[in-house]
Amino acid sequence: MNKIIKGSIAGAAGIALLLGGAGTFALWNDSVGVNAGTITAGTLTTATSGTWTDTTTATATAITNPQAVVFAPGTKVTYTGTVTVTATGTHLAGNVTFNATSITAKTPVTAANTALATALASGTTLVVKKAGTTVTGTTPFAEGTTTLDVVLTITLPAGSTVDNTAKLGAADLSAITFTALQVAP
Repeated sequence: MNKIIKGSIAGAAGIALLLGGAGTFALWNDSVGVNAGTITAGTLTTATSGTWTDTTTATATAITNPQAVVFAPGTKVTYTGTVTVTATGTHLAGNVTFNATSITAKTPVTAANTALATALASGTTLVVKKAGTTVTGTTPFAEGTTTLDVVLTITLPAGSTVDNTAKLGAADLSAITFTALQVAP
């Protein structure tokens, strides 16, 4: 065989060996773990208790069942109670809000029921107090257990904006919800 051919075959074999071994070439390395232990998520829970009153007139009347109130424009009912927030977690703080969508149309959902639920939800105000002071624009709860006073007033609006579609409507107040919402640190 020709020396040039033998040399070419030997050179090709050498290149093939070098390319085939390219994946096995390694530098020394080492790694070490950091023993951070177990990371545990915190908790955020709420509980509420309170009473309902008809506050349409200057003389408030206790209500044992707010679902039994027959609303007319200007009727006002008030929930006065507490929301207890238990927050477990570093930097866990936040505020309490009222979820207006928790006032819903009574089933079956009709135009009248939807109109009444919408009107009641839009006529709702919430006042949150901590240690007797109204909380505005702050985070009233932080890590630990905090009891907040809440006053939720639901009013069926009266005046030129009254929606007559709401006449004879029914709204469900049984799912009224306060939400404890964390505020980022």
